[in-house]
Amino acid sequence: FPPPPPPRAPPPATLSQLEYLQRCNMADNHLSGTVPDNWDVLSDLRHVRLERNELRGTLPFSMGYLEKLTDLDMSDNRFTGSLPDEWDGLSSLRSLRLGGNALSGTIPPGLLDGLPFLRHLHLQDNELTGEIPASVGNVGNTLRELRLEGNRLGGSVPNVLGYLGRLEVLLLGGNDFTGTIPESLGKLENLQTLTLHGNNLSGTVIPPTFDKMRQLVRLELQFNNLTGRVAPEICTALKSLKAFSADCAGDAPLVVCTCCTLCCDGGDDRSCRGMTEEHDDDDDGG
Repeated sequence: FPPPPPPRAPPPATLSQLEYLQRCNMADNHLSGTVPDNWDVLSDLRHVRLERNELRGTLPFSMGYLEKLTDLDMSDNRFTGSLPDEWDGLSSLRSLRLGGNALSGTIPPGLLDGLPFLRHLHLQDNELTGEIPASVGNVGNTLRELRLEGNRLGGSVPNVLGYLGRLEVLLLGGNDFTGTIPESLGKLENLQTLTLHGNNLSGTVIPPTFDKMRQLVRLELQFNNLTGRVAPEICTALKSLKAFSADCAGDAPLVVCTCCTLCCDGGDDRSCRGMTEEHDDDDDGG
């Protein structure tokens, strides 16, 4: 018989006795239970990694007092509750990764007010609701990645996202966004990945301003209510584009696209197929 798995235990409360601790890495273990809320005594802490465990409960508000903390990863656990307002005190934070939990509530507007150096904000695959706060514009000079896919966020896609000039990854798929795709997103000349699939977006499939997004490699627009033709000049301008999906399949496709690599049908089946398959089918039909 194989040996039994190692015992599961929560992080020890005695961690708070390590007052000079700068790095705490307990990722990829079998930790369970709740996280002690006495982090405020670890004033020298720079890095905390607790990802890929089985931790539960609410996020400890005492982490908001760690003014020297630059990296915090608590992704892929079972945390519930809301994002603590107290975390706006993490003034040195560059990376906040909380994806793959069961966090709920809204994104606190004040949270982003207090994170002037933030580069990576990962909140994907949770149960967050409400709108993207306008305060996201306060990290426009630093933010590289904004991952919000797989939540229940709604409202319109805010224009302010187009002014996050250093953004390279913007993932908004699998939410409840409505309205049109803002033309301001075309200002994101450094953007490499944009996903908007699986929302309730309507209007023109691609704004004309997207011809400036010369670094774009991946674009996902399928399973929306977007309509129209992708202009040939857009296809020509986006020379770096390797993966482009839209609702250009089915008996009555919503979108006409000659440069899509994946065409989807937003009907009941929500199926997709590669454009090479479609061309093969056309050839077989004469």
